[in-house]
Amino acid sequence: MEKIDLRQDVRSRRLLGVPMLLLGALCIKSGYDQAKVPTLVFGACLAVIAIVLLAERRLLVVDAQAGRLSSRRGVFYPFTLASFVLADVKHIGLVRYTTNRYSGNTGQRKARYRLLVNGHADSCLAELGNQWHARGVGERVCVALNVPFDNTVYGPHSVRQPNELDTSLAERWRRAGKAHERPSLPAGSQLVVDESGSDVLVSLPAQTYNRKWLALLALAFLAMGILMYSTADTGMRWFLHLFFAMAAVFFVLALPACSGRSRLKFTTRKVSFRPGVSLFSSSQEFDAIEELIPAWDGIDLVGDSGRVWIHWPETEADSAFLQARVAYEIARRTGVAVTRGLEMKGNK
Repeated sequence: MEKIDLRQDVRSRRLLGVPMLLLGALCIKSGYDQAKVPTLVFGACLAVIAIVLLAERRLLVVDAQAGRLSSRRGVFYPFTLASFVLADVKHIGLVRYTTNRYSGNTGQRKARYRLLVNGHADSCLAELGNQWHARGVGERVCVALNVPFDNTVYGPHSVRQPNELDTSLAERWRRAGKAHERPSLPAGSQLVVDESGSDVLVSLPAQTYNRKWLALLALAFLAMGILMYSTADTGMRWFLHLFFAMAAVFFVLALPACSGRSRLKFTTRKVSFRPGVSLFSSSQEFDAIEELIPAWDGIDLVGDSGRVWIHWPETEADSAFLQARVAYEIARRTGVAVTRGLEMKGNK
């Protein structure tokens, strides 16, 4: 029996859920001792949310002995939501659909991603909110069942056999005989390309618009702090100090990612990206990259070991150049055929 966890960011759930559960317990105790119903209700809501974050179970189960593929979900104990006979599963399809909710960043309707048994809309195996996470889950299911993966989400429609799902992007390009041309930097571009030996550094403006969301979140924490400190016992305020100190650290670390210029670096073996002037960056070796996904919010370089996300520049011309340059750098560093396009004077 193989179990595939559908939850995303399990570590983040724990980092958020544990402090929230403790804060909820503190509010419940304070509200009960002081007979303050609003504080008691607020604490109970926090505790329920924290319990769901920590105890929710959402998984797919491949039971070869019983001959069933099932989707299960629940708190503490997962209940079966859908079940399929393994012999009837011929392929797994990944499709995108839009909801009636709108995204605050783009003003467009939010997208969800469904894994469908044999591509049938009424045979939904799982529904996920993140496209690269849905892709990873779909690949694991296909490998476990030894069936093809039918993907209609990332650009052209593709059907890959289970033995190809762990093949690197470069290897598939080599097999296809696909050549990549070196793009030219657009006129008036906000990108800066610096080549030093074999290393290439691409600098682009950070996504400063995210600051407004950080500001709104900071105001929400401020309001929560005022409410908590006004009702908490003096002897229990040490926990509030710890909780809001952690929140302050989060804002201090998040703000640099929305400031300055982001850096995309290509070295001999790997690609790395640092948003803004953040202290953190993500990296991936070229041979480990299995997909180059031009998503709505940026470019995803995805492999089994991780993911490198590169946010889009501010203009469409710069975005097209960045996507082509990323593909070109991956190709030329992994032995895939490349061609040198006409370079604009003064640009590299």
